Amino acid sequence: MDDQNTTYVVRWEGSARRVPTELAADDNILRAALMADIPGIENAAIHRAEKPDENGVIFIDVEPMLGSKGRGEPPIRVKRSGKKEGGQAALQTCPEGRNPMLAMYLYLQGIDLHKLSIEEQMALHARIQQALKDGQEERNELMSAMQCLADVPPTEPRGTIPEGF
Repeated sequence: MDDQNTTYVVRWEGSARRVPTELAADDNILRAALMADIPGIENAAIHRAEKPDENGVIFIDVEPMLGSKGRGEPPIRVKRSGKKEGGQAALQTCPEGRNPMLAMYLYLQGIDLHKLSIEEQMALHARIQQALKDGQEERNELMSAMQCLADVPPTEPRGTIPEGF
Protein backbone atom coordinates (compact mmCIF):
# COMPACT_ATOMS: atom_id res chain seq x y z
CA MET A 1 0.00 0.00 0.00
CA ASP A 2 2.97 2.32 0.09
CA ASP A 3 3.40 2.64 -3.68
CA GLN A 4 2.87 6.27 -4.61
CA ASN A 5 1.54 5.30 -8.05
CA THR A 6 -1.25 3.19 -6.59
CA THR A 7 -4.80 4.52 -6.64
CA TYR A 8 -7.40 3.25 -4.17
CA VAL A 9 -11.05 2.99 -5.18
CA VAL A 10 -13.83 2.08 -2.76
CA ARG A 11 -16.81 0.31 -4.35
CA TRP A 12 -20.23 -0.20 -2.76
CA GLU A 13 -23.70 -0.94 -4.12
CA GLY A 14 -22.91 0.15 -7.67
CA SER A 15 -21.01 3.30 -6.62
CA ALA A 16 -17.28 3.96 -6.56
CA ARG A 17 -15.05 6.67 -5.12
CA ARG A 18 -11.31 7.26 -5.20
CA VAL A 19 -9.87 7.68 -1.71
CA PRO A 20 -6.48 8.92 -0.51
CA THR A 21 -3.87 6.41 0.61
CA GLU A 22 -4.17 7.65 4.21
CA LEU A 23 -7.83 6.66 4.35
CA ALA A 24 -7.37 3.39 2.47
CA ALA A 25 -4.57 2.20 4.78
CA ASP A 26 -6.81 1.41 7.76
CA ASP A 27 -10.34 -0.05 7.89
CA ASN A 28 -11.35 2.02 10.93
CA ILE A 29 -10.22 5.30 9.36
CA LEU A 30 -11.93 4.33 6.09
CA ARG A 31 -15.16 3.52 7.94
CA ALA A 32 -15.10 6.83 9.80
CA ALA A 33 -14.37 8.84 6.66
CA LEU A 34 -17.12 7.22 4.58
CA MET A 35 -19.77 6.96 7.28
CA ALA A 36 -21.73 9.91 5.88
CA ASP A 37 -21.85 8.38 2.39
CA ILE A 38 -22.29 4.66 3.05
CA PRO A 39 -25.09 3.81 5.47
CA GLY A 40 -24.22 0.85 7.67
CA ILE A 41 -20.49 0.93 6.89
CA GLU A 42 -19.71 0.55 10.58
CA ASN A 43 -20.91 -3.09 10.33
CA ALA A 44 -19.92 -3.76 6.70
CA ALA A 45 -17.31 -6.25 5.55
CA ILE A 46 -14.35 -4.64 3.77
CA HIS A 47 -12.49 -6.67 1.15
CA ARG A 48 -9.29 -5.45 -0.54
CA ALA A 49 -7.70 -6.62 -3.77
CA GLU A 50 -4.33 -8.28 -3.17
CA LYS A 51 -2.54 -6.41 -5.95
CA PRO A 52 -3.24 -3.36 -8.11
CA ASP A 53 -4.83 -4.02 -11.49
CA GLU A 54 -3.04 -3.13 -14.75
CA ASN A 55 -3.89 0.56 -14.20
CA GLY A 56 -2.42 0.65 -10.69
CA VAL A 57 -5.81 0.61 -8.96
CA ILE A 58 -6.51 -1.36 -5.81
CA PHE A 59 -10.23 -1.90 -5.32
CA ILE A 60 -11.70 -1.92 -1.84
CA ASP A 61 -15.16 -3.49 -1.80
CA VAL A 62 -17.61 -2.62 0.99
CA GLU A 63 -20.21 -5.32 1.51
CA PRO A 64 -23.13 -4.45 3.79
CA MET A 65 -23.80 -6.92 6.57
CA LEU A 66 -27.49 -7.34 7.28
CA GLY A 67 -28.62 -7.70 10.86
CA SER A 68 -30.95 -10.39 12.14
CA LYS A 69 -34.49 -10.22 10.82
CA GLY A 70 -36.75 -7.89 12.76
CA ARG A 71 -34.04 -6.49 14.98
CA GLY A 72 -32.79 -3.09 13.99
CA GLU A 73 -29.94 -1.20 15.54
CA PRO A 74 -30.90 1.02 18.46
CA PRO A 75 -31.23 4.66 17.42
CA ILE A 76 -28.24 6.90 17.91
CA ARG A 77 -29.08 9.41 20.62
CA VAL A 78 -27.05 12.54 21.23
CA LYS A 79 -27.30 14.51 24.46
CA ARG A 80 -28.01 18.13 23.66
CA SER A 81 -26.66 20.74 26.01
CA GLY A 82 -28.32 23.73 24.37
CA LYS A 83 -24.93 25.16 23.43
CA LYS A 84 -23.78 25.36 19.83
CA GLU A 85 -20.82 23.05 19.85
CA GLY A 86 -19.63 19.78 18.38
CA GLY A 87 -20.65 18.62 14.93
CA GLN A 88 -23.17 21.40 14.22
CA ALA A 89 -20.67 24.14 15.05
CA ALA A 90 -17.99 22.38 13.01
CA LEU A 91 -20.35 22.12 10.04
CA GLN A 92 -21.36 25.78 10.34
CA THR A 93 -17.73 26.93 10.44
CA CYS A 94 -16.66 24.60 7.65
CA PRO A 95 -16.23 26.28 4.22
CA GLU A 96 -19.38 26.02 2.10
CA GLY A 97 -21.23 24.20 4.92
CA ARG A 98 -19.67 20.83 4.09
CA ASN A 99 -19.28 17.93 6.42
CA PRO A 100 -15.79 18.26 7.97
CA MET A 101 -14.77 14.81 6.70
CA LEU A 102 -15.69 15.74 3.13
CA ALA A 103 -13.89 19.06 3.42
CA MET A 104 -10.73 17.27 4.62
CA TYR A 105 -10.99 14.73 1.79
CA LEU A 106 -11.21 17.54 -0.77
CA TYR A 107 -8.30 19.34 0.89
CA LEU A 108 -6.17 16.19 0.73
CA GLN A 109 -6.90 15.82 -2.98
CA GLY A 110 -5.13 19.11 -3.63
CA ILE A 111 -1.81 18.38 -1.90
CA ASP A 112 1.08 16.04 -2.63
CA LEU A 113 1.49 14.11 0.60
CA HIS A 114 4.86 12.71 -0.43
CA LYS A 115 6.42 16.18 -0.45
CA LEU A 116 5.45 16.97 3.16
CA SER A 117 8.04 16.95 5.93
CA ILE A 118 7.48 14.65 8.91
CA GLU A 119 6.39 17.66 11.00
CA GLU A 120 3.85 18.65 8.36
CA GLN A 121 2.61 15.06 8.16
CA MET A 122 2.13 14.92 11.93
CA ALA A 123 0.21 18.21 11.89
CA LEU A 124 -1.90 16.96 9.01
CA HIS A 125 -2.58 13.71 10.87
CA ALA A 126 -3.95 15.72 13.81
CA ARG A 127 -6.18 17.73 11.44
CA ILE A 128 -7.46 14.54 9.81
CA GLN A 129 -8.30 13.00 13.19
CA GLN A 130 -10.16 16.18 14.22
CA ALA A 131 -12.07 16.23 10.92
CA LEU A 132 -13.09 12.61 11.44
CA LYS A 133 -14.26 13.37 14.98
CA ASP A 134 -16.17 16.50 13.91
CA GLY A 135 -17.74 14.70 10.97
CA GLN A 136 -18.88 11.83 13.20
CA GLU A 137 -20.42 14.30 15.66
CA GLU A 138 -22.26 16.02 12.82
CA ARG A 139 -23.55 12.65 11.59
CA ASN A 140 -24.71 11.70 15.08
CA GLU A 141 -26.66 14.96 15.40
CA LEU A 142 -28.28 14.35 12.02
CA MET A 143 -29.22 10.77 12.96
CA SER A 144 -30.65 11.99 16.28
CA ALA A 145 -32.77 14.61 14.50
CA MET A 146 -34.00 11.99 12.03
CA GLN A 147 -34.95 9.68 14.90
CA CYS A 148 -36.83 12.49 16.65
CA LEU A 149 -38.82 13.11 13.46
CA ALA A 150 -39.52 9.38 13.11
CA ASP A 151 -40.73 9.18 16.74
CA VAL A 152 -43.45 11.84 16.26
CA PRO A 153 -46.82 10.14 15.81
CA PRO A 154 -48.96 11.24 12.87
CA THR A 155 -51.86 13.55 13.70
CA GLU A 156 -55.05 14.55 11.96
CA PRO A 157 -54.90 17.91 10.20
CA ARG A 158 -56.35 20.78 12.18
CA GLY A 159 -58.62 23.15 10.37
CA THR A 160 -58.41 23.77 6.66
CA ILE A 161 -55.36 24.09 4.51
CA PRO A 162 -55.31 27.31 2.47
CA GLU A 163 -55.36 26.85 -1.29
CA GLY A 164 -51.88 26.85 -2.74
CA PHE A 165 -50.22 24.91 0.04
